[in-house]
Amino acid sequence: MNRGGDMLMSIGFFSIFALFGSLNYNQIFTLVPYMNETAITIISLLLLGGALAKSANIPLHSWLPGSMEAPTPVSALLHAATLVTAGIYLLLRSSPILEYSPTSLLIITIIGSSTAFFAASCGLLQNDLKRIIAFSTISQLGYMMMAIGLSQYNIALMHTVNHAFFKALLFLGAGAVIHAFADEQDVRKMGGLIKFLPVTYSVMLVGTLSLLATPYLTGFYSKDLILELAFGQYSFIGMYAYILGTITAGITAFYSFRLISLVFLTYPNGPKESYINCHEANIATIIPLFILAIFSIFFGFVLSDVYVGVGSDFFKNSLFIHPNNIALIEAEFSLNPLIKLLPAFISLFGAFTAIFIYNIFPNPMNQLLFNITTISEASNYFAFIKKVYSFFNSKYYFDVLYNHFFVNKGLQLGYKISKEIDRGSIELFGPFGLSNNFYNAGKNIAKLDTGIITTYSLYITIGLLSLILLVFTPMLMDSTVFIEMRLFIIYLVSSMVILFA
Repeated sequence: MNRGGDMLMSIGFFSIFALFGSLNYNQIFTLVPYMNETAITIISLLLLGGALAKSANIPLHSWLPGSMEAPTPVSALLHAATLVTAGIYLLLRSSPILEYSPTSLLIITIIGSSTAFFAASCGLLQNDLKRIIAFSTISQLGYMMMAIGLSQYNIALMHTVNHAFFKALLFLGAGAVIHAFADEQDVRKMGGLIKFLPVTYSVMLVGTLSLLATPYLTGFYSKDLILELAFGQYSFIGMYAYILGTITAGITAFYSFRLISLVFLTYPNGPKESYINCHEANIATIIPLFILAIFSIFFGFVLSDVYVGVGSDFFKNSLFIHPNNIALIEAEFSLNPLIKLLPAFISLFGAFTAIFIYNIFPNPMNQLLFNITTISEASNYFAFIKKVYSFFNSKYYFDVLYNHFFVNKGLQLGYKISKEIDRGSIELFGPFGLSNNFYNAGKNIAKLDTGIITTYSLYITIGLLSLILLVFTPMLMDSTVFIEMRLFIIYLVSSMVILFA
């Protein structure tokens, strides 16, 4: 996935150099307004290809959930500060190019909002503790990409920074749980850990509430503002982003509190030995968790006006927003309060639904079966539930499609290349073929030495005829080309006679 993104990004760099004659930011950004819009769009989409791979947006997202085998501090670092933010930073730094391509901004918005919804719906039914948080990362990256598509680069950067705090907190908290609970990662085999890990529960609850954009916590100041700006566009694509983003907020709340419920709140589901040996993490782990928890609570409140405040000159000219795309005033002061508060209400509804289902009403399937009278109805019901569960748990079958249409086809192509080119034409004309031909030629030349006098007289006769032909042909045929080629023709004929006799 990343190699594909790197290839697209490299082609984008080549295109920039071909169009502008430079890779210097200042020169390129100065010339962009005077360039062909189609060329700028192509360059923007090529850069977007690199960003999609690095920042795990559809369709180059599948690598990220599979990268959860790393230790949790590594996961926290990658998901919060380094790898997945690289694509976002690339697009932020390229804002003067994107701003002159409305088509690419439209595509970025569609991809970002679709990624946010897709990843959140995939996280609904995952069972691996770290994988649930990984899908949360993809979903939040979709929000950042959505903000870039809406030309709100400062808000995208603020959400990137805000997300780093609570996502690092969640990953390190998950690592503390896994370490304390005999390296178990399946949330279905946990439960009741609030009494064993109260500190870890507290900090993970703070990270979860910040992820939900709970009012006055860090995530609220960027996540809800992105949705307000989407609505403030007053366009189809803005409404598309707002609706999907709002639904995603509710789904995010549901799977986040599903994780909290299954790990900490419900009745114990793990082995007795794991609970006996369960212990709080040491002080070296607790201190970073507390620091990240403090930032997850206060950072947005303290520094939001620096990043997104009206008239803030914090970024100076490092981020460029075209005057036609400035919508912050409209979103901040003109929207209906219901529009502003709807994502928060949806989030609270999703959170309470998860708590209700997994704590107060923990076995909804059996309760629903009371209304089913026949065995056939029950089997049909379970078959439908199983298909829905498999669809979301298998991540919309993206991996199956990629394996079938890309990986397998690539392996088949590699086999054909190996069989027909590497072991076919290359070996025929390469070292093996040449050595084989020389060996056979040597054997054929050796056969000329027969020891029979009549054969030697035949060789002498052929040589004499060839010499006569070489000497007297120019007299018989006055052709300049033939005169020049006669030596080559004679040697070619004689070598063929010797080799294939």
